Formats: sequence, C-alpha cells, structure tokens
Amino acid sequence: LASGESKEVADAIGEHYRPRHAGDAIPHTKLGRLLAVADKIDTLAALFSIGVVPTGSADPFGLRREASGIVSILAREEMDQSLQAALSVGGLLETAVDALREETDVPRPREEVIADVTDFLRQRLVALLRESDVRYDLIEAALAPGVDDLRAAKNRAQALQRLSQDHPDFLPTVVAATRPINISKDFEGEGVPVDPALFEENAERELWAAYERVVAQAKQVNLVALFDLFSKELRDPINTYFDDVLVMAEDENLRRNRLAMCWHLTQLFRRIADFSLVVQT
Repeated sequence: LASGESKEVADAIGEHYRPRHAGDAIPHTKLGRLLAVADKIDTLAALFSIGVVPTGSADPFGLRREASGIVSILAREEMDQSLQAALSVGGLLETAVDALREETDVPRPREEVIADVTDFLRQRLVALLRESDVRYDLIEAALAPGVDDLRAAKNRAQALQRLSQDHPDFLPTVVAATRPINISKDFEGEGVPVDPALFEENAERELWAAYERVVAQAKQVNLVALFDLFSKELRDPINTYFDDVLVMAEDENLRRNRLAMCWHLTQLFRRIADFSLVVQT
C-alpha cells in the first residue's frame, strides 16, 4: 500500500505464502489464491526439473508443504467453478514447466517432470483424505480416474466413503460394476462404438438400454444420486448379462462389440471410481 499498489494487490501479496504450515488458513482472496497456487506450482516444477525430489523424511525445501498448500486451495468447495476449470493440475504444470524451459536448460524430460509432480500432488491429496478418515481402498478407487481436478477427486473419495457407510446396496452394486471393469481392462478398442445391430441376446439389449438411460441423466445428478442410478438401473441388467451372454465369443465381431459395451460401462462407472479397487468385505 505504501508503494501505491491497490488493496487487492497488497492483500494478495500479503497472503500468497499461505498456508505456511499444517492448520494455517489458505488465502482469503481470489487473487491471493491464484498467486499462491502459481508460486507453489512454479517452485515444484523448478525443483523437480533439476532432480530435487523429497526422499524419505528429507525435504529441505519444504516441497511437501508447498504441495499440501496447492491441494488445500484447489480442493476447497468454495473455489469458483469457472476458476476451478482453469486450474487443472495438468494445465498448470504444463504452463510452469514450459515457462521454465524457455528460460533455462533443465536435465529432466518435460513429461517425466509433469508426471512426477502430479503423483506428488496426488500423494498429498491421499494424506488429506486419510486425515478425514476416508478408507484407503476407497481413496485409491476414487482417485484412479485421475487428479487433474483436485476438487472433483476429493469429492469422489468423500462421496464413496458416505456411500460405503449409508447405501444399502453398496457392495452388491460394486460387485456388479467390477464384472465389466475386469473383463474389459485389456481391451484395445478404446472408444469403439457399440453396434446394437450385433446384439443376439435380450440381456444385451436390456443392458444397453439401461446404460443409455443412465448416461442421459448422469450429468444432471450428484455423485450419490449417480451411484443410486447404478444400483437401480444397472446392477441387475449387468448380472443378467454375465449370466446369459458369453462376452469372449469366438466370433470376433461379437466379441469386440461385447467388450466395447463393457468398456463404455467402465467409463461411466469411472465418473465415480474404479470399483475394482474397492475391497469387497
């Protein structure tokens, strides 16, 4: 303020080192949060680019603190949605690493740095969720679809924890969802469309019709309601499908079409989690 800067700028500068330690408040202003994230991402990208990576308890530059700060800010419910969309982990890291490489030569490959910092942030998100008593297997399942949107990843894990405690058909639905996930995990036809003209069994037609009904509603409901749709609309058709239909048919066209349907179901389930990682007890 003494230098003639606006109050908005002064506030952002004053708070952009937050959170400075566990339990510290994050910046209160939008500009302060932006500046804090930019500063912390730049620090991580720079040090990881030259091979300075925390090992064991050794973390002389406080990189775990910086990563925890990024997670605390970007995973908050209060973050403006339009701002959240612009602050994806991948987008931020690409910008930071590319800016660094324009200024100096760095020894580590670009994609390797981005992958390692992303995993580092993921570890901090896991620690945050464990502190709030989310089951470890549910964290792994919910984070498997990715952590590019830290807020969405956190919400998936917390929703899965609530569902595991409160939904009466949680485990039967997870067991059913795991069947198409497991059989299509090595399928190499990613994105291949399903051809209903190749359906031979009623169970195929019924499952595909149920899938399309759920997809039509998926973007309009929250995660708990989406899981409820999985339970009510898909669980029984999936079980009937696997009882009545031989997915790995000898005919290549039939086999690929059936695997494609399982793949599309898997992508739908991944809006919440990779259910195959849930411990079925």
